[in-house]
Amino acid sequence: MKKTYKIVYDYNLETIREVYTSFSDYYYSSFATMALYLICFLCTVVVYERFHNTAGILVSMACLLSAFLPFYNRSAMVDQQTKLLNKLSNKTGTVKMTYILDDKTVSCITNTGNLDEYLLSTVIGYRETKNYILLVFNGKMVIPLKKDSFEEGSYEEFMDEIDIKYKKLGLNIKMIIGAMILTVLFIAMALFLKPVEPIEITTGGSQ
Repeated sequence: MKKTYKIVYDYNLETIREVYTSFSDYYYSSFATMALYLICFLCTVVVYERFHNTAGILVSMACLLSAFLPFYNRSAMVDQQTKLLNKLSNKTGTVKMTYILDDKTVSCITNTGNLDEYLLSTVIGYRETKNYILLVFNGKMVIPLKKDSFEEGSYEEFMDEIDIKYKKLGLNIKMIIGAMILTVLFIAMALFLKPVEPIEITTGGSQ
């Protein structure tokens, strides 16, 4: 960061809801991906019936299970943040959060004195909601910065910097394209490969 930014606001359950609702397009894309993986799986079952392709079955099952991970991660992240909020706020449901960003770190300070620091070098991108800028860190950690709560620096200056430094995260296109490719490959295997004819073993008999 070229300058230091300070953001102060009341962090509460509404913050958590807005932050994780903002990732809905990731989860919608995961629904589509899961459907495509399911097609892959069904096609592989057909292939297995014709070719006894056990390896293909195992690969497809792994792909199908991986489609559930985003939903598991979302649930785990929301639960984790809610527990943290309850702990910090002593069950009141609100805690005063102060975020200070310099050229290397984000410092998170609460009104109870807790302090955590995160390296900006681990940021993988950002997202925006109606009220927040969301810095997304490696490991699926998210820091929400409220747009109207800049006490040092401004929202406009901050956006000018992060637009240059980080990418804006959108649909999970790579996952969808990968699932589509797998689907096409397994459909091709199911439709165009010839079944393996069983080998008949005969034993010599007496003449």
